[in-house]
This record gives sequence, C-alpha cells and structure tokens, in this order.
Amino acid sequence: MKTPGAPFVFALALAGCGEEPPTLSTPLPPVTTLLSGTYDLVVKPDAACGFPGAPYTVRVEVVSSTTGGHTELRATLPGGDPTLGLEMLYDPPGFLGGSIGTRNPVVFSGGAEVYLRNAGSAAVSLATGGRAEVAEGTMAGDIGVSLGGQDYAVCSAENHGWELRAR
Repeated sequence: MKTPGAPFVFALALAGCGEEPPTLSTPLPPVTTLLSGTYDLVVKPDAACGFPGAPYTVRVEVVSSTTGGHTELRATLPGGDPTLGLEMLYDPPGFLGGSIGTRNPVVFSGGAEVYLRNAGSAAVSLATGGRAEVAEGTMAGDIGVSLGGQDYAVCSAENHGWELRAR
C-alpha cells in the first residue's frame, strides 16, 4: 500500500484547521513629514565612554528646505548661532544622513560642555501631536565632555546616539 506524500498530508492539515495561512505584514511607509521649529537635541555618548551626566540636551532651531532637487535639514543653536551645526539630507525621504558637529564646545544641560564631530543617520518618526522628530538616531565619531571643570577625554565610537525631540 502506498502512503500519501508530505505535500498531500500538509494540504489536508491546512484544510482541517479552518484558518487562513498567515500573511506577511507590510512594512510601514517612512514618515516623510519634514522637521521644522524648535527641538531638543539629545546627545547620548556610547556607554563605554563613561561620561557622567549623560545624556546631554540643548535647544536647537531646525529648518528643512528643498534646493536643487534635494531636501535638507539644518539645525543651529537659537538665534542662528552656528557654533553647533547639524546638516543632513533626507535621502531617501523619511531618513536622515549627514553631520553633527560643533566649532567649539557648547554648553548642554547640567552645564556640560560638549564637543561633537560625528556622522549621523536616523529614521524620521512622529511625536505625539504629529510633529516630525528623530527618536533613535545613531552617530559615529568623536564626543568630548567637560563637566564641573573636569575635562574628560574625547571618546570615539561607532554607536553614539542622538535625538531631535519636538518641544
């Protein structure tokens, strides 16, 4: 006597379940809303750096614009102070990539003076209320911190974190 093959048995098992086979989920489309206005830039040095008081936060002004077929984001300290510069392209739409740096150390939360030289990337997300923000960005490069007169070494890492939180 010949026994039924595995495909036949599998088909019978599925038919007997009374349920449809699961479907693959469709990934959510990227958030293509542009960032604009006042945000908190949050810098999260890699834990291996051992910097006290992290993460560090500073208020920034963000402008997004399209020129020459490219949409870009620029952030500076309030009043257009270019001591801190965040310059990124939305490439592809919904994703940011570019640089985060300071000309000189900048005073962040808790009085920490922070020096940055990083290449960053992130997906754009939506904050409560529908404003675009960055909730989980990564950056690779150098972060230096001076806190309470104590200078800490510059720490180079591939997985520092950053955020642009809507205010």
